[in-house]
Amino acid sequence: EFEGLALRAPLDGAPRKTTSPMGADRDGGDRRHMGVDFASSGGEPVRAIADGRVSLAGVQTRKGTFSKPFEEARKIKASKLAPGGLLVMVRHDKGLVSGYMHLSRYVVTTGQELAQGDLIGYVGRSGMRRSAAHLHFELRHEGKHLDPFPYMARCAFHRDDTYVGRRVAKQEKRDRRKRRHKTSKAAKTSKASKTSKASKK
Repeated sequence: EFEGLALRAPLDGAPRKTTSPMGADRDGGDRRHMGVDFASSGGEPVRAIADGRVSLAGVQTRKGTFSKPFEEARKIKASKLAPGGLLVMVRHDKGLVSGYMHLSRYVVTTGQELAQGDLIGYVGRSGMRRSAAHLHFELRHEGKHLDPFPYMARCAFHRDDTYVGRRVAKQEKRDRRKRRHKTSKAAKTSKASKTSKASKK
């Protein structure tokens, strides 16, 4: 729950596994994951976590995020989509906002009132290039991203709570160390090269 506001899982059959936590590396470490990913199959129903009003039902493109009826949004070429793809944002009590991204389809419109558990859309992979279908889920409050997991602990569990998840986490940690080492080595090489050129002058 959030400040007394009861929340449910955005997918049926809770508890559900989250496969990528808040803050995880994206694009080789160039950016951070701003929500959590729920393991799911394409076409699964996505539901409102609490009563609220749809603040945006639309699409995220390289030019920005726009409110659009689904029939218009679905015509936008995949090559023009940004990572969020087809998405829905819902404003709840207490100033809480929930976000549902990578949808294959949404069935709500901007301004629509929702009750907890109402159908929002379906899991997909819009906006993605390589990953399999899943639900990217976000929570925001007063313009800041929140880690959803502490508020959804009763209806979700960490990937790292599983054997495979722990192995993946260790591999990701090793990969981050390798990237830092490679970046540090490249910086030292560049500095040495500049020093050598300066001494020749």
